[in-house]
Amino acid sequence: MTTIEISDLKQNIESEIQPVKKLELLLALAKKLQNSDLTQAILVADDAVLLAEHLQAEQKNVAELLVQGLFTRAYLNTQTANYSLAISSIYQALAYFGRFQNERLRGRCVNILALANFYLGNSAEGFHFSWQALEIFEQCEDRLWEASIYNNLGYQYLSMENFEWAERYFFQALEKLKNLSSDKEQADIYDNLCVLYTQTGEWEKALDNGKKAVFLYRKSGETYNLVEALNNLGRYFQEHKEYNLARASFEEALAISRHCNLRYQEVRTLLFMGSATMEHHFVEEAALMLQEALDIADSVGAKRESYKIHRLLARAYKQTGDFALSLGHFEHFYRVEKQVNNEKEIQRIKSLEIIHQVENARRDVETFRIQNQTLQEQLVEQERQRVDLEQQAITDPLTGLLNRRHFSSMVANELLQAAQYGKAVSMIVMDVDHFKMVNDSYGHLVGDQVLSSLAHILRQELRQRDVVWRYGGEEFVILLPHTGCEHARMVADRLREQVADHVFLAGRQQVQITISMGVACSAGQSDMIVESLFDRADKALFVSKQKGRNLVSTWEDPSFTVE
Repeated sequence: MTTIEISDLKQNIESEIQPVKKLELLLALAKKLQNSDLTQAILVADDAVLLAEHLQAEQKNVAELLVQGLFTRAYLNTQTANYSLAISSIYQALAYFGRFQNERLRGRCVNILALANFYLGNSAEGFHFSWQALEIFEQCEDRLWEASIYNNLGYQYLSMENFEWAERYFFQALEKLKNLSSDKEQADIYDNLCVLYTQTGEWEKALDNGKKAVFLYRKSGETYNLVEALNNLGRYFQEHKEYNLARASFEEALAISRHCNLRYQEVRTLLFMGSATMEHHFVEEAALMLQEALDIADSVGAKRESYKIHRLLARAYKQTGDFALSLGHFEHFYRVEKQVNNEKEIQRIKSLEIIHQVENARRDVETFRIQNQTLQEQLVEQERQRVDLEQQAITDPLTGLLNRRHFSSMVANELLQAAQYGKAVSMIVMDVDHFKMVNDSYGHLVGDQVLSSLAHILRQELRQRDVVWRYGGEEFVILLPHTGCEHARMVADRLREQVADHVFLAGRQQVQITISMGVACSAGQSDMIVESLFDRADKALFVSKQKGRNLVSTWEDPSFTVE
């Protein structure tokens, strides 16, 4: 997608007032950004999920859009190696499938679970979810996704160095793609075959499949996988001492990684470039590349790449005569390699058991389906309990409003979005006048009932997008997104009048109260912070109380003074 088309999408999102339509546009933008700016794509996906979760409380028909948002966020996080967040998002998504029917989407969600578990080293779970996803796609007669699952299974056997089974699954995947338009899917398989034949020493096959993968990734615009294919091709050229060709492949991979903010891929590319450059006897240049790779690897937690970089740096500094640095890197290499290899040996032994178990399970799909269903139900129940606990943790039990737990982060996020799009944001700080007298006159039980009823009035009178917190005992905070000062003042006055005219019933008691309010606004300023906006609204509230209560004061009012 061109920059102009992405810009058009952003403008449409900004101007769209229908929440469900805006949600659909956010999902479309996240998908379009994934090949050009992964970091921004994830932020947009997060916004889509937040909006969908907000709408879900009021509109049950947005469940499928919420799942699409969670799936998109999970997929994008697998691209940045944030597998734990990907798994968490999918578990959350699975809880909603009882509300709508979309088996292909469910299969894709289960496939993300398989991939993420494989990458984390949870091989048993990875095979488990792979067979479950394959069964779903077979029932849907979706050959494209069947091929994708076979390719993933082949890759896992390749990682276990079971080359015969890996090749068998890759060919099975290609067979599924016959007569289908599937550039990206074919490229995935060719890239894996390039790796397989490189490891088995079948160089002509490796080069042929590597070139096919790069060609098809370019054609399909798949940047993340194109980087990996270019690196694999560069390593092939390195093996054959064709350093100029290797350097060209690595440099293109590095440029794409940096342009798209693919930090993990940037580490791998710099590692490969450093290795090839050192082989080519440009040791000082190689050391600079490797040090840069190490800094990024440490920041993203790429432990396996880290020990390889330490090993190469130890060799590089030994060649330049800096023996102290060489020794330091060698000690780091030895320690991290030992840790990684211990983990790898444990996984290797487990993988032999897993292969036997999985092949037996494959022969009895019905038994495996029942086991999968039971596990899925357990996962859904666990996720439901987690969501319930999380909701309880951020909700005030008396009023049902949000408590202060995520106040600062939620307001900060709204201010950031407002600054990005040049939108106004307003905050109202509200306090019940003389509430202590209510408690003293009628008792705390009546006081609690009054606060609960007041919260109900606020929810009824405010928009869905507005957010309300019970900030203290009788103090409330209201955030009004996309709202300027004049409109916010009108909202506050309307609420004040509604409360003043309302008779609160608590058993046989009839209670009337008034509220004082302070309003502060941010007209999309980039330097506005949560504390500043709250402080202004709080000072405006203080003025309302000074002037006799049952009033609304605004920070921007020219007559505003704090005595």
